[in-house]
Amino acid sequence: MLNVTSPPIFQFVHLSLILILTGSTMLIACNKGTDNKKNDAGEALVETLSDNKKADGDETIGSDSMTHSSQQDVQSPSNSGAMLARMTESQTNETSDAHSSSNSSSISFNPEPGDEKPIPYDPAVFDLLLKSYVSNGKVDYRGFKSSDEFTQFITSLKTADILSMSTDEGLAFWINAYNGLVILNVNNNPGIEQPLDAKGFFDKKKFMVAGKSVTLNDIENNIVRPTYKEPLIHFGLVCAALSCPPLIRKAYTASNVRSQLVENARAYLANPKQNHWDARTKTLYLSKIFEWYKVDFSDNTAGLIAFAKEYGPESMKSGLEGAGNVKIKFLEYDWTLNKK
Repeated sequence: MLNVTSPPIFQFVHLSLILILTGSTMLIACNKGTDNKKNDAGEALVETLSDNKKADGDETIGSDSMTHSSQQDVQSPSNSGAMLARMTESQTNETSDAHSSSNSSSISFNPEPGDEKPIPYDPAVFDLLLKSYVSNGKVDYRGFKSSDEFTQFITSLKTADILSMSTDEGLAFWINAYNGLVILNVNNNPGIEQPLDAKGFFDKKKFMVAGKSVTLNDIENNIVRPTYKEPLIHFGLVCAALSCPPLIRKAYTASNVRSQLVENARAYLANPKQNHWDARTKTLYLSKIFEWYKVDFSDNTAGLIAFAKEYGPESMKSGLEGAGNVKIKFLEYDWTLNKK
């Protein structure tokens, strides 16, 4: 305690020491409180990211994997302050990344130099690739695998803005996406002789498309079929098998998708290996596609016959016209890979 009887100079020195010590204590307490707040915020952020990570246990193909530096940031609370600072500086990008992380195992913070940037979706890129690596329905899978342009096209699917597309543009986008991802999936499973050799080829392997983690079956059965309600899509989606409609050497666009699907259907029904009319037995032989997706063709025999009359070759049309009772048989499906 300050002694009021002490000389003035000692009183002054004593009071100064008290003030200095008091200020230091307050400063330390303040800093400690700030540090605690930073750690609390960092721990909350790490917990949230960990929950998102745990919630997604599916394998996703074609999405960015977590970088080593980002993984360290997530696991170490001591780096939370830097993480939050970077997130504040790029709030718009981080909001987009947060939405993506809820659907994928990848987590991205502020991109470092050299990190992948969003690539605009452009069907012209896929068009050039198809013209380069597809001929007569046969696919040069090695050519696609070695192509940087193909990698860029697949990357562009991840962030494509499907909501801004017209109906026909969206339909064209999903067909291109499906066909491109089938090619990617074949290359991700080297040595297969047919797509069914790879477990979960259609219903387990996931890909990032338009911000969503989807399988090939998701695209076909949960997006394209219920959204567009167009049976002709079955002649545009190519499953990599010889009995599937052949992959054409052009990409689909808003301006060509409808007419091209009609052309594809006519060509497929005119292929005697896949579909044909037997006038002697009055039997219409059709691909198993018509059996598997019968519901899309009015779900009855009359619907299949009507479709064959509309899109089949002249010999098929004329034969069906006055045939009376027509029998329908479905041909065996050749799942052999459609490779060159």
